[in-house]
Amino acid sequence: MTRKTGILVLGLLMLCIFSLSAVDFGGTLDNATKFGRADGSYFDQSDKLSLWFNTGTEKKVVFSIMGSYTFSLDRPYLFDVDDLRLYGDFPAGEDGNTRFGFTLGRFVLADPTGYIIDHKVDGFTLNIGYPKAKFSSSFGFTGLMLKPVSSVIMSKADVNAVQTDSVILGSPRIVGSIRLDLPSLVLRQRVNAVFIFQEDLRPLMEGEKTPDAVRLIEEGTDNEILGRGGNVDTQYSLIRVSGPIVSGLFHEVFFILGTGRELSLLEGVYSYTPVLSYSAGGSVRYYNEKLLFSVISGGFVFARGDDDKTSFYEGNTAGKSTQFLPISDASYGEIFNPRLGNLMVAEISYSLKPLSFLGNPVFDRFQSSLNTYLFCRSSLGPVSEGGVDLSSDARYLGTEVDLTLNFRPFSDLGLKSS
Repeated sequence: MTRKTGILVLGLLMLCIFSLSAVDFGGTLDNATKFGRADGSYFDQSDKLSLWFNTGTEKKVVFSIMGSYTFSLDRPYLFDVDDLRLYGDFPAGEDGNTRFGFTLGRFVLADPTGYIIDHKVDGFTLNIGYPKAKFSSSFGFTGLMLKPVSSVIMSKADVNAVQTDSVILGSPRIVGSIRLDLPSLVLRQRVNAVFIFQEDLRPLMEGEKTPDAVRLIEEGTDNEILGRGGNVDTQYSLIRVSGPIVSGLFHEVFFILGTGRELSLLEGVYSYTPVLSYSAGGSVRYYNEKLLFSVISGGFVFARGDDDKTSFYEGNTAGKSTQFLPISDASYGEIFNPRLGNLMVAEISYSLKPLSFLGNPVFDRFQSSLNTYLFCRSSLGPVSEGGVDLSSDARYLGTEVDLTLNFRPFSDLGLKSS
């Protein structure tokens, strides 16, 4: 009876969806080819086919879904649900200037900088917008993402799960955020204030079938267990200011305070110690449409480290942990891409549309960019990438230069080479 009821409800839902007018559907095909040299030759090839459907974005309530198949050299097939949402936007209040919106399902949760989190979650978002302010609150779960597409790695258990074949899904964490956006405070400057937290759910999900590699160490254990750790819970308070300086020139500055707790081995005994860290940075960008749509930008990001850490994940051996630890991965270069923590990154980039002078709209979709990154350690502790000698006093990690060519002749066909 229950099965028949479920089939009936699903059938009615599908009937309602397909009976709506102005539905939209289609597909996209993206190719990415990367080659370079970093301690040897580097080559990567991936192709992604995506199929999507929505009930029409002009409606107040929209249902959308997108699935994909990805082929790469290291993984011949990967099927994923990239998007599965029910979202809406409505006027509220007598004057109609207030807006209320919601999102329910799988969506991208990101802070204004992308340095804390920029990742898909399964959950919901509520927001209310006024003429001079916008409030939003999001709540989601990261543990339903397939492991190959999840970049949420915050503990030794997360690292071990990536290397354990029997673990299929990503790190199980609850993530929440409260956000205030002030679109034009003074001199057209935009202010974002965000509080984000994440709670590790591994202690609640651990059972008899949990692989030994991802089992947590209990607090109070008095013998060292190599390669394993505990749960990691963190909170982040972010303030960001961005906006124009003069015509064509824009800036951004931000500061993030990180707090929380992690398991540490102090004087031979495992105990949870506080985390107190920070990250800060800024950038400037100059746009010139008359010069082949040129964009010149430069920026700097600093994330605090911890001298007494023995490993990037957990590994604290004295006092509190001062290393900044983001929830998801932040992207820098194409080859050397460490996580933001115990890191200083300086970037200079230049992009343009070299064929835009021909006046053909198709050639306007061809873009080239040149990015240069300078990587250094902010302390003598470890970074997320291997190969760093912890006994060395050197802070310089390396320099990377990337040339990227991007061509999207149609909205559903794109080619990218780096």
